[in-house]
Amino acid sequence: MPKLHWVLLIFSVAIMGITACDRTNEPDYNLTFKVNPLVNGQAFKLSTDYISPEGQRFKYEKFTFYLSKVKLIGTDGSEQQISEVMWYNLGNPETIKIKIPEGEYTALQFSIGLDSTMNASDPSTFSEGHPLSYSQNNYWTWASKYIFAKLEGRSDSNPSGTTYESAFSYHLGLDTLYREKTVSRNITISNSKVENVALIVQVDKIFEGIDIITDKQTHSTSNFELAEQIMNNFIDATE
Repeated sequence: MPKLHWVLLIFSVAIMGITACDRTNEPDYNLTFKVNPLVNGQAFKLSTDYISPEGQRFKYEKFTFYLSKVKLIGTDGSEQQISEVMWYNLGNPETIKIKIPEGEYTALQFSIGLDSTMNASDPSTFSEGHPLSYSQNNYWTWASKYIFAKLEGRSDSNPSGTTYESAFSYHLGLDTLYREKTVSRNITISNSKVENVALIVQVDKIFEGIDIITDKQTHSTSNFELAEQIMNNFIDATE
């Protein structure tokens, strides 16, 4: 074989090898999704002092909740599911990586809590680690229902204090506290790049109009009005 042919052959093989490596390194997803909790525009952290809209000092020690039916809505009204259900921990928020069809999307749809069908699930039928399994320690056996959200922490009436006079515990559940929401988002999905989508939770706004010193506990069946107010604030503060 002439020398030039050998050179061309070696060059072609090298190019093919580089191309194969590039394909190997390409991500198998084109969208990431996460929840971004904020307080006054700053990143939220557990066990950190904050001031509620009512001027009371508080800190969260636990903030977990069900986020379900997360979807992107296309310009033609079609739906592309990002996640069916997640048990979300704002102390350690996860990121979902997924590949969905290319196209233009105009809205993000999601729910806080579980719809009546999921809420009626039997946790023993799910494998360990699944959001709806017993392993999440998130099921009221006495009610045969799931806890949609757990908000626990400490509170104090003195904004400048260094200790806490009270503790709050809000466990929200029951079908009537399930909330759905759709927010406008103009998102272009392409396989040539990864699109990052974040759901913002204004954490401090969840206590809008609530005296967390006096109204410090609800398990939904007890003090349902408080549970309803917190859940309404929660969905309003999420976008």
